Amino acid sequence: MRSVLSGSTAALCLFLCTAQSSSAQKLPSSGQPSNVSAVSIQKLKLTIRDLEDGALLDSVSVVVGSKKGYTNDKGYIELDSVRTYNSVSIYKTGYYPIVKKLKTEMQVFLLKKEKASGVAIINNGLFERPAEHTSGSTVVVSGNELRKVNALDFSEALRFYAPSFVVTRDNNNGNDPNASPDIKIRGSYSFPASAAVAGSATTENIGVQVNPSSGDFMANTIANPNQPLFFVNGVQVALRSALDIDINRIEKITLLKDAAATTVYGIRGGNGVVLIETVRPAEGKMRVSYNGQVQVTDADLSSYNLMTAQEKLAFEEQNGLYAANPELYKARQNQVLNKGVQTDWLRLPLRQGIGSKHALALDGGSDEMRYGLDFSYNDVEGAMKGSYRKTSSFGSFFSTRIKNVFLNNYLTFNKVNGANSPYGSFQNYAMQNAYWNPYDSITGKMTKLMEDAGGGKVYNPAYNGTLSTKDATDYTRIANTTDWVWHMGRGFKMNGKVGYSRQADQIDFFLPPGHTEYADYSPEQFFSRGEYFQVNNTFINIEAALGLNYQKKFGQHQLYVSTGATGQQTNSESEEIYVRGFTSDKLTDIAFGNSYANARPTSGKINTKLLSGFGNMAYSYDNRYQVEVSGNADASSQFGSDQLIAPHWSAAASWNLHQEHFFRSNKVLDLLKLRASVGTTGTNAFLSYLGQTSYNYYTDRQYIPTNGGFGTRGIGLGAYLTGFANENLKAPQTFKQNIGLDAVLLQKRLSIRFDAYRQKTTDLILPVYSPAYTGFQDFGYYENAGIIENKGFEFQVNYSIIRNAKKSIYWNLIFNGIHNEDLVLETNEYLDRLNAENDLSLDQTRPQQRYVVGKPLSGIWAVRSIGIKQAGQEVFKNLGDTYSTTWNAANKLMEGDRTPHLQGTLGTSLSIKNLSAGIYFTYQLDVEGYNQTLADKVENANLFYNVDKRAAANRWTPAGGEALYKPVMGATPTYATTRFIERNDQINCSTVSLAYTLPQSFSARIKAQNLKVGLMGNNLFGWYAMKAERGIYSPFQRQYTFSINTTF
Repeated sequence: MRSVLSGSTAALCLFLCTAQSSSAQKLPSSGQPSNVSAVSIQKLKLTIRDLEDGALLDSVSVVVGSKKGYTNDKGYIELDSVRTYNSVSIYKTGYYPIVKKLKTEMQVFLLKKEKASGVAIINNGLFERPAEHTSGSTVVVSGNELRKVNALDFSEALRFYAPSFVVTRDNNNGNDPNASPDIKIRGSYSFPASAAVAGSATTENIGVQVNPSSGDFMANTIANPNQPLFFVNGVQVALRSALDIDINRIEKITLLKDAAATTVYGIRGGNGVVLIETVRPAEGKMRVSYNGQVQVTDADLSSYNLMTAQEKLAFEEQNGLYAANPELYKARQNQVLNKGVQTDWLRLPLRQGIGSKHALALDGGSDEMRYGLDFSYNDVEGAMKGSYRKTSSFGSFFSTRIKNVFLNNYLTFNKVNGANSPYGSFQNYAMQNAYWNPYDSITGKMTKLMEDAGGGKVYNPAYNGTLSTKDATDYTRIANTTDWVWHMGRGFKMNGKVGYSRQADQIDFFLPPGHTEYADYSPEQFFSRGEYFQVNNTFINIEAALGLNYQKKFGQHQLYVSTGATGQQTNSESEEIYVRGFTSDKLTDIAFGNSYANARPTSGKINTKLLSGFGNMAYSYDNRYQVEVSGNADASSQFGSDQLIAPHWSAAASWNLHQEHFFRSNKVLDLLKLRASVGTTGTNAFLSYLGQTSYNYYTDRQYIPTNGGFGTRGIGLGAYLTGFANENLKAPQTFKQNIGLDAVLLQKRLSIRFDAYRQKTTDLILPVYSPAYTGFQDFGYYENAGIIENKGFEFQVNYSIIRNAKKSIYWNLIFNGIHNEDLVLETNEYLDRLNAENDLSLDQTRPQQRYVVGKPLSGIWAVRSIGIKQAGQEVFKNLGDTYSTTWNAANKLMEGDRTPHLQGTLGTSLSIKNLSAGIYFTYQLDVEGYNQTLADKVENANLFYNVDKRAAANRWTPAGGEALYKPVMGATPTYATTRFIERNDQINCSTVSLAYTLPQSFSARIKAQNLKVGLMGNNLFGWYAMKAERGIYSPFQRQYTFSINTTF
């Protein structure tokens, strides 16, 4: 790898030197070279056309010696009595200049520069079309727009411009810098992995890595089957790899949603597609750009409402906790009253994390060649002590043009080091009583044992943070993408790409022997203390594509045709070692373990192959009416042997009403477009080897023939079945329908985008229930079964309240939202039995997922309650309209839905000359949640640990009658009940920003351009209807970012 990088760097240095001289070159002179003799041509006849569509070009500058002229409206020019020196120079603004050897009659084709026409272009990663001639549902967001909303995370910013891009942060992981959010485009297309993958999953029997690389997008798709497809510069990547990209390097992001936009991606495009394009070098002299940031994070603890030391002692004493042990009460009271112990446990594992980011980029070049280098370092420090994610990256870009062929190469190298806090889960600190002292009263040092009295031994979770505890994940990734475009002329264009990426991860998890996990081990278990879990894995992706495009304009007709093929091969390997038995906290290498925690090391290897072909044809008449059709056929190693091909199709139409004659004179309407599409796509979010029967070898036994000697060993290896093939297994299909409207009004002050959609995924892949007598218990068999439908609408509104260009005052407003419903339309016997097993084996103090026909995937299932009534018992309403004080899972109903009926964003930005400011919010309305805090910290609260302050109020007492909560220390725990289903509407201040661009007169003093400073705050405050603890394992956090940007 080092040789690859050094070689690339040397080549780029050469490019820099040559590019500078190239960029200084001007249009070749037509003056007489000293070694060329003149010839005389009576008349030059020259016709000039556009290379792409053959259109005749007017106003083209033509220079031959001292003669100069311009083509007429028919692209034609004649020059009399030309005295030339064997060349003619041709130039037109927006086109690449050209010098040709002179002939009497000539026809010359000029190649248009990128973006020269000013026409908005939609590039779907395989081909491109003018936005006015497309009918699909797509959204294009520039990097500048993203950075206005979030300085670090594109996923949090993109939702403000695309309401269908739904981002959800897990309440358990909060803003853990090493945790990825859950992302969907519109809704759900598959059952979650917990339902779609049979239990007892191992690499050998399900065909997916159990401990994969974070770059393994195949494993990531299976674990998150509703996640969209991510591409960076045309090559597929995992979500984590995309999130680790420096947001300052993003040029734009394109979102593909409906069938017209995603069919060409076949089985990969069903969940939607996210295309990320990074910044490419601009033409001109070499520029150096710098971006620096200082980031401060602080935990948001506003949702926690825990008892103080005095409150908890009083609550315990009131409820008889010390009746049998009054001395314990005195000892704890002495800690509080005499020693002043009032431990703020929530703050103990936290800090104000201070991180920084530095990004340096240089680029330049000419029409013939461009170059770029970029370096960045991003240190994101989490709110928990020792939690961080540090990303270092290097990128090089080189582009050259050889006549009508463009060649681009982009090389990137990333190194990421991430660690979770050695202090462990934040949940452990929210449990501790404030009267427990984590420090030794004499030495002041962190103590391991805080209390040893009648209540039992109490160990200090913060003590583990002082040891060599380790929970880290590191990876290195190298990727190279080469793409090329050949403008063949006559409307034809060929393009291709080859991409290679390799990522190597290492996971290290170490608990030293002094960890509180082993505090109660007996002397006989002394040498079993401590454990080290290490995983090394690699993921390689090789991808190639070839496409042919044709476009033709004849009169009022415009035709586009594209076809091509994509091939992809992935290889995932993983090795896991798990050892135990460490004699010292300081001996932290895995080699110091004295035994395997498992019987032996484990490993896995998964290979997949995909071949995909596509075609698209689009037609536009008079820029008013558009129709397009697309087709795709995929062959994958994941399919059954009898289902080798998965076909997909789409058809779409659109109508540009603003181009109609009756609208052209309208001063209110600038653009009005109606769109409609229908078609199919697919998903490959299923296990890799289900279409193949697979075996593994017995390595702990052999079969030796009778009278066999030593030399026969190794011959009689036995094998056992690990997977049974379903030859008829086919890829799921998603049937998509979409209608939409795009409107721009009031002299481009108001823009509206609206889409309504219905999407149904059929032939989902689910395990087959196997009774014991079949013998199918040790391996799985899967079938096509299950249907999920999601439907809804989305809208985006942008409005310019003030747009005064003379005074440079701009005030803009954005508002968007999405309503989505996910419904289960079909299940199978396995899911029906899984529902029953979940009710028997899983924790019933919290709602468990159910998969029921006609109900949403996000439903909250609980037994209906009519309150706490007789004898302090909860009374339930059974399905048969009878009542009981006995909770029964068979009486569960869907009484809430975690999917909001409406969610989205709103915000406003104001710019006055060099000063700009903005404030942006996210919201979710008409949504329910299960208040687990009421269950865990109030009604089911363990009085040995700290509890929510609400635990002391509204409890049932014999004299009080009905109440909100059961009596303290009730005989039975509270299982999933409708009493704890509450409205979970939220409004969160996502971003507050302030930026100032210094006057150019000041910037010029340091030879800088566009010197800009900014201050941004994220997640500063919010309103939450449900009063429940947020951030269980890792807290949510507020983030403040100071930034400076400039170019030299």
